[in-house]
Order: sequence, then C-alpha cells, then structure tokens
Amino acid sequence: MRILIIGGTRFIGPYVVQRLANEGHDITIFHRGETEADSRVRVQEIHGDRRELSSFVAEFKTVKPDVVLDMIAYTEEDARNLYPHRAHAKGQDDFAYNYEKILVERVVMSDAALPFTILRLPAVYGPNDSQHRLFGYLKRMDDRRPAILLEEEQSRWRWTRGYVQNVADAIALAVTDNRAMNRIYNVGEPEALSESDWVHAIGHAAGWDGRIVVLPKDSMPAHMTTNADYSHHLFTDTNRIRAELGFNEQVSRQESLHKTIDWERANPPAEPFPAESEYAAEDAILAKLKID
Repeated sequence: MRILIIGGTRFIGPYVVQRLANEGHDITIFHRGETEADSRVRVQEIHGDRRELSSFVAEFKTVKPDVVLDMIAYTEEDARNLYPHRAHAKGQDDFAYNYEKILVERVVMSDAALPFTILRLPAVYGPNDSQHRLFGYLKRMDDRRPAILLEEEQSRWRWTRGYVQNVADAIALAVTDNRAMNRIYNVGEPEALSESDWVHAIGHAAGWDGRIVVLPKDSMPAHMTTNADYSHHLFTDTNRIRAELGFNEQVSRQESLHKTIDWERANPPAEPFPAESEYAAEDAILAKLKID
C-alpha cells in the first residue's frame, strides 16, 4: 500500500512510520524538514508547509497514495465558543490559540465523497515526549521527596492515557484496515487511572517509596494550583477499535512506564523543574502535617 503521511517526524509519527515500513508499505512523508525522518527507515520525503498543500499537487500525484495519514490537526478560524486552550494561549500565533480538534473532524466528514477514519488520541506518553508528561512527578521521586501533594479533585480525576508505541500501532492498524473506513475510534489504554493511581504507578516503576498526600485546593502551595476543571473526567471508551479491528496493546503499562522513566532520566527538560523554592513551600506544608 502507498501511504502519504503529513507530518510524522516528531513524537508519535516515527513509531507509526516504523510500524508501517516493517509491514512493507511504501511510505512518503510530507513535512517541513525541521525534524528529519528516521534514517533507519526507508521512506520518500517531500519538504513543504502544510499551509501550502495545493502547491504540491504534482508531487502528490506522483506518489499516488492509497491512503493519506494526517498527523497534524487542521484549524478553522471562523468557529467560536470552542477552542478549550485559547484562554491559556500567549497570543494568536500560539498553537494553543487555534487548537480545536472538533473542527478537524467536521472538515474531514464534510465531504461525502471522501472516505475517512478519525482517531481520537489519548494523553500520549513515552520516549521523545516534548511535554515531559511524567517528569514533574518523577523528579520529585528521584529527589527522594517523602510525599507528593495532590489537590483533592485532581487526585480523583481520570484521563485516558496511551504509550506512544501502542498508540502508533493503533494508528497503523486503522490506516491499513479497510474495516476502519468511515469509522471513528477512541484510542488509549482500556483503564483510565485516576491521577492518584497514575502517580502510584509511576512511583512503583521508579522505585519510590514515598506517599501521596491529598489536600483541599486552598491548602495547596500556589505553584501547584491550576485553573483546570477537574470535575470533568477525560476518559474514553476504547472498546470499538478493539472489537472491530482487533487492537490490543503490545507493550504493557509496566514496561511502558519503565521505558518512559529511563528516557526522562536520560533526557531531562532544558528548564529543570520543580525549583528549590517550590520544594521549600511543599516542605512547609508537610511540616504542618508532620510528614517527613
């Protein structure tokens, strides 16, 4: 199968490319060239900006793809009352300002003649995660903090997560299976852990023997409070892709966490966190609770 991938060189994409290449598919990647494709995988590359796709029609006709996999979301400037991250954007040039995947789905489904498959991805973690989703907790654990503080509602909050390699496998499966045509699938681990259980799982994999202390929001240190609404969970039912396409995770959660922790330890973020002053604020609260 000839597959054209838009994007595919950053976090999840290389795993998808590797999986598809291993299955013998003919892969072409269209990307800006800021991050090159994995040299170990044989692919064709077209360098360009997705905002100028129409300028590359001739090249795309040469590729003659059977399937186009878009790893980067579209935006729609005219929509209103959506954009959940706009309030936190630094300005209109910030990616978060126009981030809205509901509009992506509407665009894709608006053409009755265009077969589609929509995958709704979870919070993805693993090696090369530019967001370092585990690092804040892991750093405290590696610094042998006696306790990690969680705000009460946050501790109960559930979010569907997925290890990057497992998510890539789901994407590759949907791309190459005709049964996925015109279907929408949620992707992610079958069990959505609460934040408290998630921290426990990280701690177990990291060899941390501290405890989690749950506090009301008004008792938390200022640097650990957010404006997030933890009354609404972000977990999804992933049974459809399992039942219809036979998807199952090949990497267990335990192995996923071990691999992620190893990578986080070897590749800490450029700007380390938390700061010593933040530890001091946390210590003051732990002292009041007589936890050491």
